[in-house]
Amino acid sequence: MSRRRRQRRTRVVGARSRRLRLVVLAGFPASLAGAAKAGVEKAFEGTKVYVHVGRQSGELYDAKVVDELVVRIAQYTLGQVQQHQRNPSQPQAPRDISAVYVPCRSEAVLLSALDYFAWSQRIGAEKWRFARREAQWADVSGSVLESVADCHRALGSMVTSISRAKANPAQLPPRNFHLPSPELAMASVLGQVARRQLSFDEMSRIGRHGLVDDRGRTFQPDKGRHGLAREAADASVARRALNSVYRLGCPLPPGLHFDVQAPTRHGFVREPFYCCDDGDQVVTADYVNIYPNDKLRVPK
Repeated sequence: MSRRRRQRRTRVVGARSRRLRLVVLAGFPASLAGAAKAGVEKAFEGTKVYVHVGRQSGELYDAKVVDELVVRIAQYTLGQVQQHQRNPSQPQAPRDISAVYVPCRSEAVLLSALDYFAWSQRIGAEKWRFARREAQWADVSGSVLESVADCHRALGSMVTSISRAKANPAQLPPRNFHLPSPELAMASVLGQVARRQLSFDEMSRIGRHGLVDDRGRTFQPDKGRHGLAREAADASVARRALNSVYRLGCPLPPGLHFDVQAPTRHGFVREPFYCCDDGDQVVTADYVNIYPNDKLRVPK
């Protein structure tokens, strides 16, 4: 092997080694937060952990606190994206994003906030009493670490497919790509995959005939890759920004967007679309650009 090839190989391996895995531990009591963070980071080398502390009374997941968590994730993740774009020698954004959480009645608040940028996993099958102030890390560490390992195994089977430039149904904008029935709406499908009610392989088969939706619109990935992640000013902006760079916990190809073509050569004439920033839109154009987070760009 030539010296130049050895040097290039060394640089690539070094770049990969700096790419951390981001894990969110959600619903933990304050008494367990520090030990849980240290325990997971010790067990899984190259992991950065954020802990969401659940409420001690009432519903475990409070919408305001969960929104603050999403902003925190976005500020770190998008900051890494932007730094690496400006200077490739800087560490890259997280290799993947996963969340393991304490199950409870209010878990829908958490799961809806994590759609569709994170991969989520319940902690254990039995009923946990994490809210007890006297709970010890040793009592729950086995199930927590097993759940994190489950997330990493699931992400390992998806990341190559979702992160590559070739079109994959999991990359599609959930509000603009229409499937034949409400039960098969792309948003519903992605939610089912994230909640493990539908396997990733089953979801992938939905697009086996090509990325053409029920209205005949063709979604072709654009190789131009224009577009950058935005700053996360609040929870709604943070969620949209994260959904432009991650899907089901896996990083999307940088700047990925779709050139969407009409089913006829006349283009779109007063056709309905949805934009994550501006809501419902009526568009007349030869084609439109749509990002995975349903950001709409109409060529002028």
